[in-house]
Amino acid sequence: GGMAQDLSLRGRTSEMLVALQMFADHPILGVGLGNYPLLYQEYAQRFGLEFRSEVRQAHNLYLEIASETGLLGVFSFAVLLWGMFSSIWRAQQSLARKGLTSLSNMVAAYAFGLLGFLISALFIHAVYFRNFWVLAGIALAIPRMAEVEIEVVKKRFPKMLPKSGTKFSDRP
Repeated sequence: GGMAQDLSLRGRTSEMLVALQMFADHPILGVGLGNYPLLYQEYAQRFGLEFRSEVRQAHNLYLEIASETGLLGVFSFAVLLWGMFSSIWRAQQSLARKGLTSLSNMVAAYAFGLLGFLISALFIHAVYFRNFWVLAGIALAIPRMAEVEIEVVKKRFPKMLPKSGTKFSDRP
């Protein structure tokens, strides 16, 4: 058990150090999308921590993005995340103002689930990135869903929308 843990820890350390070194060597554009696994062995030999011959991944989504796409990719990813969370925030606030607390709470729960994925990305790599794109698409669609739901409530229950301070869920 101890030997396997030591190899795993050494492997992860090596993978993260390699990602940092790739980013340091190519800070603007990185080494190229998908090139981390191809260049891993060359960089790993510099550190002398890892001697496995198989293709390795960074095991940290953010380090992998930095190493493969550089500052341009990191900035683009940060802008995307900001857009996703600001979209979710605006939709959640809009639903809450209209008193649609159930929907508002579901949108907030989605945001926390997305945050959980992003935290777990500290330990997983871009192999699971397609899951992120599904989450991003949903996050960016949430404001439109909120608009549609508010319009449906306006049409079906025009007198039930709150005038000031009361919530839709509090009404009979």
